[in-house]
Amino acid sequence: MTVLIKKKIILKNASGFFILFLAIYVYFIGAVAAHSQKRGNYMALLKTELLRSIKTESAFMAASSEKNLEYLTALGYETPKDLGIIKRTSNVAAGNAFQNIFY
Repeated sequence: MTVLIKKKIILKNASGFFILFLAIYVYFIGAVAAHSQKRGNYMALLKTELLRSIKTESAFMAASSEKNLEYLTALGYETPKDLGIIKRTSNVAAGNAFQNIFY
C-alpha cells in the first residue's frame, strides 16, 4: 500500500469516529435538554398545584372549622389530639446519634 492510500484510510476512519462522537454528543445534549424541559414543566405544575392548595386552604379557613375537620378526615387525614399545643421535645440529637454517625 502506498502512503496516500494509508492516509486516505486513516482519514476515513477518523472522520467516521468524529461523526459517531458527534452523534452521541448530540443525543446526550438532547437528553439533558429534554430533562430540563420536563423539570421546568414539573416546576410549573408544582406552582399551580400549590396555588390551588392555598386557595382551598383559605376557603376552608373562611368556613367553619368543624366542616373543615370533617372534610379532611374524609380525605384520610388524622384528627390532631392536641389542638394548638406545642410540646417541648427531649434531646433530638441523642435519638439520632447512631443514625448521624453512619449517614
